This record gives sequence, C-alpha cells and structure tokens, in this order.
Amino acid sequence: MTHDEMMSLLANTLADAAGSSGCLPILDCFSPHPGEEVTVSIPMCDDTVDIVLEDLDFPHEWEELLENSGADTMGDLVDYLCYCSQNNISLAISPEDEEKLYATLIDVCYENMSYDRQVDFWRHVLETNSLVCEAKE
Repeated sequence: MTHDEMMSLLANTLADAAGSSGCLPILDCFSPHPGEEVTVSIPMCDDTVDIVLEDLDFPHEWEELLENSGADTMGDLVDYLCYCSQNNISLAISPEDEEKLYATLIDVCYENMSYDRQVDFWRHVLETNSLVCEAKE
C-alpha cells in the first residue's frame, strides 16, 4: 500500500466516522491529553463560504454579535471573527458562549461540505498534523 492510498483510506475512515458521530467528537480525539484545548479552524471552502446566516438557528445570546458583524453569510462572519481575533477586539459574549460559537460554526461548515471536501479536510489533518486549515478560494 502506498502512502497516498493509506492517506486516502484513513481520510475516508475519519469522514465516515464523522458522518455517524459528528465531526466534533472525532476532532476531540486529536487532543493528546483529555481536557487539553485543541485549536481548530473553521473549515471554509466554496461549499461553506456562502451559507446564509438567516437560514441557521443561532441562540439569542449571539444576536448582538451577529448584528455587530454585519454578516449575511458564513464567509462574512468568519472574516469578522478573524478581524476581531487579529485586533484583540472582544466579541462581547461569555467565554462559554464563544467556545460554543466556534464549535457550532465548525460543525455547521463541516456538515455543509460535500463528502469529497470532508475527505480533503481529514486528509489535510493527517498529512499536516494540524487542525488549522488554510483558506480555500
């Protein structure tokens, strides 16, 4: 078995596991120690950048943040969150809500990616040993 075949097999296995249990529990398994925080980027690609925020059901605790962002799409919201992070701007939500926000956005984006994109995501994780994905144009 070649390296490429092995990576494809592993990526497909992870995508299948995420399909049955969700991507977040699988991502949690990449933490080397239980309870250790892992940095995961929101997987943005052609499949996810145009997700309309109005179509999603967000908790009312995030309404002010969403309003302040001026975002209509997932891509706009992620750009706003990156801007805030890079400029040390508070999101004006509790740390617990911020954690839930990022987990929700990761989950929503992953679930809206095609199966091929999901496999690409897991292959990237395996090949780079990183849960942070470069932006896809």
